[in-house]
Amino acid sequence: TQSSSNGTMILLSAAHNFTFCKPGSFQPRDNQKYCLLCPVGYICPNFGMASPILCPAGFICSKLGLQTPVASCMAGHYCLPGTKSHLSIANSTTETWILNDESGVITVATTSDAWIYVARTSPATGRRRLRHPPNTNSTIGQMPFPCPIGHFCRDGVSSVVHKEGDFSTPQLCFDGFFCPRGSVSPEGSGPCRTGYYCNSNSIATICEPGFYCPGTG
Repeated sequence: TQSSSNGTMILLSAAHNFTFCKPGSFQPRDNQKYCLLCPVGYICPNFGMASPILCPAGFICSKLGLQTPVASCMAGHYCLPGTKSHLSIANSTTETWILNDESGVITVATTSDAWIYVARTSPATGRRRLRHPPNTNSTIGQMPFPCPIGHFCRDGVSSVVHKEGDFSTPQLCFDGFFCPRGSVSPEGSGPCRTGYYCNSNSIATICEPGFYCPGTG
């Protein structure tokens, strides 16, 4: 019987032969009868892959068996490598995640009760965890994150770091306009409100006593 290398599978109908794993699948081990579907958060674009490729920044890979990403990161957000969900859950603190109100980024809550040990059901003895936390509290959620305050994000933004004129990064909003987190246009939520002044596109400050702020913008 002929052996097969990683990135291939042995044909069940002909044990002496093998074939490359198809795009959308991979096989890290030798002499296997099946290829594995590319996991969520990854792509497998080529024949004969021994390992999947992390979903590229600016894209979303939310399904099994992908050859290419499902979609570009949605407007108003940025997507880091490995983004595996269309849903941005960075709008509230949950049992297992902690929201940073300023950045909109969520990190794992390693001290959460969700990770505690519980007694095993009799007749078994000892304790076990129902869910296991990541190894470090610096682990961030693999979902789209809201565009930072004072900026706007078109589709496909891949970084939180601004580069002027590079629309794969967040871009600065117009002067006189207020851009809250998650803005999709340079006008943000609109001109600075009456009774406030916007000396930056990230902070709307109430008009100070002795000053007059009648208009918008």
